[in-house]
This record gives sequence, C-alpha cells and structure tokens, in this order.
Amino acid sequence: MTPSRFAILLIAAMPAFGNVVFPIEVDSDSSSTSTTVTISRGRDRKAREEALYDRASEALDDHDWQRAANLFRSVANQRLEHADAALYWFAYAQNKRGLRDEALTAITELMSSYPKSRWKEDAKTLELEIRQSSGQRIEVRNLPDDEAKLIVLSTLMDEDPAAAVTVGEEILRSTELPKVKDKVLFVFTQSGDPRAISIVSKTAKDVRSPDLQRRAVRYLGMVGGAATKKALSEVYATTKDLVVRRAVMKAYLVSGDRDELLALAKSEPNVDLRADAVIGLGALGARNELVALYANESAIQIRKRIIQAMFVGGNTEKLMEIAKTEKNPELRATAIRSVGLAGGRASSIASLYDNETDGNVRRTIIDSLYTVGATKQLRDIAQKEKDPSIREEVERKLKLME
Repeated sequence: MTPSRFAILLIAAMPAFGNVVFPIEVDSDSSSTSTTVTISRGRDRKAREEALYDRASEALDDHDWQRAANLFRSVANQRLEHADAALYWFAYAQNKRGLRDEALTAITELMSSYPKSRWKEDAKTLELEIRQSSGQRIEVRNLPDDEAKLIVLSTLMDEDPAAAVTVGEEILRSTELPKVKDKVLFVFTQSGDPRAISIVSKTAKDVRSPDLQRRAVRYLGMVGGAATKKALSEVYATTKDLVVRRAVMKAYLVSGDRDELLALAKSEPNVDLRADAVIGLGALGARNELVALYANESAIQIRKRIIQAMFVGGNTEKLMEIAKTEKNPELRATAIRSVGLAGGRASSIASLYDNETDGNVRRTIIDSLYTVGATKQLRDIAQKEKDPSIREEVERKLKLME
C-alpha cells in the first residue's frame, strides 16, 4: 500500500477513535521531494561558501592575516568551487604571518588535490618566494621550466650577480619562447649590473633574431648612459632592418638623446626615417634644433614633418612666422593648420587672410578660425569675401557654431 493511500484510510477512520490523535505523514512522491531537498541543500552550501570566501577576501584586503587564514582554511575544507583558490590564499596569508611550513604544506595540498587548478602557477611562484625568503639555496639550473627559473633569477641578481648573469645567458640560449627571453633582458636591464647590460647590448647587435634584437634595443633606451648610447649607435650603423632602426630612434627618444636624433634628422638618407627623427625632436621639445633644420632642409615632405614637430613642441611663434613668410603654399597651409590646432590667437590667424592669394590656403585659414571658435573674424570674412563658394563655406561654419 502506498503512503498516500494509507494516509487517506487513516483520515477516514479517525471518527471511530474519538479524540485520539495519530501522527500522519503524507508523502505523495517521496523520490521527487528528496531530489528537491538535495538540490536546495547544494545551493545553500554553495551560497555559504561564497559568503565565507568573500569574508576571507575582505580580511585579506585588511591585512588581517590570521583571520584571513582561518576563513580561507574553512573554505578549502568544504572542497567546493573556491577550494583551490582558498588554499592558495591560505598559504599566502600563512606566509605573511611567518608560518612558512604551514604555507608550503598548503601549496603541496593544492598541487596534489587540484592538479588542473588555474592557481597552480601562482602557487609555484609563491613556493619559490617562500623558499628563497627562508634562506634556502635554490639551484636555478635544476628547476623544471623557464618560468620557474625566471622567478628565481631576479632574486639571484641581487644575491649573486655573476651567477645570475650566467643563468640568464643559459636561458637566452636554450629557450625558444620570446616571452621568456624578453623577461631575462628586462631583469638584466633593471639590475644595472655592467655584465648584464653588456649582454643586453650584445643581444641588440645580434641580427640573427630581429624580434629579440628590437626588444634589447628598447631596453637599452631605458638604461641610458654613454655605454648604451654607443651600443645603440653601433646597432643603427650595422643594421639595414628599418624596424630595428626605428626601434633605435625610439630608444633615443626614451633616453632623451637630442643629439643622436638631430644627427639622424640631418644625415639619414631614408626620407621616412629622417622624418621620424624630426618628430622625435618635436616630442623632446627641441625648438632651436627644429628651426635650424627647417632653414637648411629642402625636401617638402621633411619640411612638413618639421612643421608638425614644431606643433608637437608648442612653438606657435615659429609656426606663425612660417605661415607669413613661406613661399610654398602647401607648407603655409600646414603651418596655419598647426597654429589653429595649437589654439593660436584668432586675430593673428585672421590677419593672414587679406594678403593670401592661394584659394586652398584661404580655406585653411577659415578652417583654423573655425577650430579656435573665432566667430567675429569669420563674420568679417563673410562680409568682404567676393568668392561665393568661399563665402558660402564661411556662412555654413557660422551656422554650425551658432
């Protein structure tokens, strides 16, 4: 007899038993109810774990290492969604408390219990840091992979620079991963050690690997100094790779080397590279150098770049002078446009209009006045302009401004 049928019969028989009360449980579908309860309990456990993990994270943010460790341990013990992360942060908090053995035990537990965890690599890094900070001597050459070697290399660079340089060289020779090589060069650059810097310079001159060569060149720009300046100059002189040469220019820009950029702006046979050197001078605010270059340069393309570099350097006075005196209309227009973009005085820009004979340059003056919001000057031009197409353009701009 089913539970539901038994319950119905009891209810029907109740009058015969007077006031005797029977405990009756009605269960029309016990298997369905059991499944629902299980799902509900699972959701409750997940919600409790989530709340506990949030509280642990807050304690971590507050640098309350003991409370954070206790809460993360509780999360890990539940072995739910955040268990692997909780083990990592438990180890982190214990290390902060100076409990290195407990931290290492937790890392071992994380590695064995959750071999596919995304926290595995972070745990490896933490383990190496803990072992190093506890004074353990780690033999870099015996570490399982390049990533692990990189973790130790930075600390080794402080403790034993000669050994670190040897290890770094071995990594550069053995690995095929550009990311790893890049990190070695970065560590060497940050160290300031002459032996390490010499390897970065050597790599910058190695034409067999242009990508790594460019990375080394970039780092040399961060170092600065006479030795790296000499190395960069040698790289530029010996390579024909335009990308590498541009990397050298960027290194000059990073190190603020006006002299080298000026030399390239004067002598580089490639017009595009010469133009890049000019823009670099503008970024460094080399006003006098740019003025001298403009006076001696004949190529229109380079002169336009010099004007643009003057704009980057904020030399509006020289730009106005070029706008007034330059005989080439294309260059005059470039200078006027730059004055407008630099927020030049509306009255100065408008004063160029009456003496200008080139229609395209006149339109550039109008555009620049529009850029600086010179309503009055544009109205004046609209009243006296005889060319209907230009007048119509001015009136259209005035409407837009209104």
